[in-house]
Amino acid sequence: MKKTALTLLLLFALLVAGTRAAMAGWESFFDQDGNLLPEVIDLGEQKRQADWMPQLPDWAPDWADSLTQATYHAYALPSGETVLLPTTSTLFFMALNPKESGLIGREGEFFSSVLAMNVQGAGQILGGNATGKDLVKGIFELLNLPYTDELADAAINGEDAWSTYLKKDAQNIFGILRDAMTADKHNLYLVALLYGNCEASPVGCPPELLAAMNPPGKTQVGSPSAPRCPAPKVTQGQITGVASKTAPNYALVTGQDPDKRGVDLQFTLTIAPTVLEYYTLEKTSSKLCISPSGSIVDTPPPVEKNCLPPNRYEEKETEECVQHTRTFCEQARGIRATASLKQSSRDWITGELAEWYTGAHLIQPDWLWRQDQGQGGCDGSNTYRWTLTLPRVQVRDPGFYGMKITGETLGTPVSSPRLIDQPAGEFDVYLMMTSLIK
Repeated sequence: MKKTALTLLLLFALLVAGTRAAMAGWESFFDQDGNLLPEVIDLGEQKRQADWMPQLPDWAPDWADSLTQATYHAYALPSGETVLLPTTSTLFFMALNPKESGLIGREGEFFSSVLAMNVQGAGQILGGNATGKDLVKGIFELLNLPYTDELADAAINGEDAWSTYLKKDAQNIFGILRDAMTADKHNLYLVALLYGNCEASPVGCPPELLAAMNPPGKTQVGSPSAPRCPAPKVTQGQITGVASKTAPNYALVTGQDPDKRGVDLQFTLTIAPTVLEYYTLEKTSSKLCISPSGSIVDTPPPVEKNCLPPNRYEEKETEECVQHTRTFCEQARGIRATASLKQSSRDWITGELAEWYTGAHLIQPDWLWRQDQGQGGCDGSNTYRWTLTLPRVQVRDPGFYGMKITGETLGTPVSSPRLIDQPAGEFDVYLMMTSLIK
């Protein structure tokens, strides 16, 4: 990070529940000229779904979809201390949800160990007697966004501060955010957060940081002759989408189905667990009975008592790498189940069928169902499963339909989000007294 960039940063340390008492300071990351120290790991951009990032209204501009995830640039030390620089849009929603996002304590005040620097041109927004309200106000001034005490009170009290904007000229706010985001092609970072442990940060411990740090809860210090343990390995679980028609065997289009039986459909999305493998260097002690020639004597326990002269008793310590495995459930958001009439069937309807029946045309060739219409969650094996059951769907166009499941995962503490685009199956619907459907 260049020195000039630091003039745009409001730096303050954030202690959250679960961080260590002794934590690195800013001097562990930057030298006096504002440059990153050699041991600092640049983790790049990290994205995470956060409960405090709101659902955008339907009329929000298309580019605003990027605002639904919390986005940070992350730096870390091999010991796990992590610095996060939220983008302007993420910082905006953090200010709207200061408690949930961790900017302030549950009582509406800063943590006792907060440190701060001025932002050039923004004035003193943090001080010895500063309140959470001061922070919210200061951030909104930095972002050049409209601010009212009503907004800050709602945010501090855990109310829906976002709705206070929706009642006003929210289109203007989207414009301001867009301008701030495009002021610098890498986004304009105004605040840096320091966490004493990556597991306490919103982005968790990315794989490249796990590879550099000691495995959680263990010490990897050994003698020069100790074995070198393999680096941690993250394996993301397979994403599988399956969809099918469950009944009846021969479904008819709605216009020729007197009982309105329709077609029963089922979609299932499965995301296998993400697996983290890591190693700890552990000492083991062996009790040996050694003969005068140096060979090991098979001696019944207790060896220290049964090893008799001329043999000698020795205790030998060895170090070995012990493998550990943790699994994480990778959940999904924005799931969409679709059924779309295949192009060959569309051509048949508008071509050959239209010649038989004047005016034949496509009525509803595309179908869409959303995540909240189904049920999903993590099971005991940390596998995510989502199922959508659709009875008696009234299909109006005959032909063959391709079924697909799309969306994105939320990632895990050790892996990034992924897109979901799973062709899942097909089903057919018939029209009586016509030539064969193509």
